[in-house]
Amino acid sequence: MIHPKATPVACHIQVPVPLHWQDDVKASLDQDDRLGVIEPVPVGETVTWCHRDGYTRRFDEIVADVPNKTKCVDDTLLWSDDIEECFVQACHWLEICGKHDEEIELVAALSIDTLQPITWHMVHVATNSNNYMVKLVEIIENGMPEFRHEMPTELREFFQFREDLYTVDGVVMYKDRIVVPPALRKNVFAILHSAHHGVTSMMSRAESSVFWPEINPDITTLRNECNQCNRMAPSRLSAQPTPPVYPIYPFQCVCADFFPL
Repeated sequence: MIHPKATPVACHIQVPVPLHWQDDVKASLDQDDRLGVIEPVPVGETVTWCHRDGYTRRFDEIVADVPNKTKCVDDTLLWSDDIEECFVQACHWLEICGKHDEEIELVAALSIDTLQPITWHMVHVATNSNNYMVKLVEIIENGMPEFRHEMPTELREFFQFREDLYTVDGVVMYKDRIVVPPALRKNVFAILHSAHHGVTSMMSRAESSVFWPEINPDITTLRNECNQCNRMAPSRLSAQPTPPVYPIYPFQCVCADFFPL
């Protein structure tokens, strides 16, 4: 619902659509037009309100005169061409939430209780209980070798990080991050993925606290193997690769990598 005193704002920047998505996008826009979510503007007519992706007004106009209303069902739940069917679907969803409110709270509480915090003492014990972590501590404290092949085979993956490895009270550190022993890595995964975040969010959290040499590929594998995430995540098609441009004469095509200024 638009506030009566709101100032009209129009965005005239077009969003480029890849060729292989044009038919699907056109079909979605036509459906939104039929539902009243968006409306076309005749050619030559001045645009007063315009958003890059359109704005939702499907139910706001219907309940405009209802006092103290709260919009508690998002439009993502309302996938139907018939507005009455959408309303029934929304009511049914709210009824389910109301009947199972206590169960939902209990499940949420149990999921939190199953997360075991990882303490410094746990890391210290796990480090000293693992033979190859004990060897790593000894190598760091006695001085890292100059060449990779001089390290034990199971520890060679740490060689490229040797400049930033050190120990604190028997615990291996990498910069400001704790090097997690193998025995605790499942616990770390449980915490990182407790809210079913994506790869980027989990890596961002890990970069401020925990580390082991293959942590980034392991996080990617964790996300790809999560059945719940694969079932609930939006199924957005990946854009097709752009074919390379073959220049005919020198400097017809110039390419550059991204870089900060």
